[in-house]
Amino acid sequence: EKADYIGIDLTREHAVAFTNALIEGYADYFSKLGCSKFDIGSDELLGWYTFELGGDVIDYDNRWTALEHWKSYARNTLGIEKGSARDVLVSYINDLAGRLEKKGYTCRVFNDEIDVNKSQHVELKDSIEVTYWFDADNTAAHFAEKGHTVHNFMESWCFYVLRSENGRDIMNGKYRTVNGRNIYENWNPRSFARKAGKSDTVPEDRLGGGYFAIWCDFPDYKGAGTVWAETEFKTWANASRMWNAEVN
Repeated sequence: EKADYIGIDLTREHAVAFTNALIEGYADYFSKLGCSKFDIGSDELLGWYTFELGGDVIDYDNRWTALEHWKSYARNTLGIEKGSARDVLVSYINDLAGRLEKKGYTCRVFNDEIDVNKSQHVELKDSIEVTYWFDADNTAAHFAEKGHTVHNFMESWCFYVLRSENGRDIMNGKYRTVNGRNIYENWNPRSFARKAGKSDTVPEDRLGGGYFAIWCDFPDYKGAGTVWAETEFKTWANASRMWNAEVN
């Protein structure tokens, strides 16, 4: 059942302080283990569900425009001319990245809430790397041109999700392209296009690498043995192509 839900309110000082303390605690812990990369994420800040705010019902499509107090915060507190809710998010990401960079981390964020439309006036720090998974708004080349290192995270090639959709395993539906043979024969890890034969490339010096993502949306949906059996050849094919994009 979908519940009323909203993410962290970045205009509330105590919420930001709590979030920073939580993240920095993990950053210190993993730094001691030798980790040097930190993925801030930032793509589902407001969630996917319908929620109520100020007596209004807010859905996924209008959730950003509904945050009038974020707009006021951007303009009156952050001093951003024509500031918007998205400016609050990007400003926070930049601040958090600065904190983590002082601890020796390189930071990464997902692309789908960054540079989406003209309501964003604050630029993402170019030291922040972009994990590119969704090609709806900007190309990977767009982020590379702005100085970001880009990592291939394309959902149509690199996602394994534990979830059913409309009574059907999502890996046999939306993500049916993510199979070992298709990855091995058709995926170009240098291209950030959704389909084979299409191209969205970045300069070699801006290509950071790639991922294979296992998303445990519903962790009890499948057992560990099933997950291993269904991802073994997917990850093998992904790694083979990443190691040598010309392999055949």
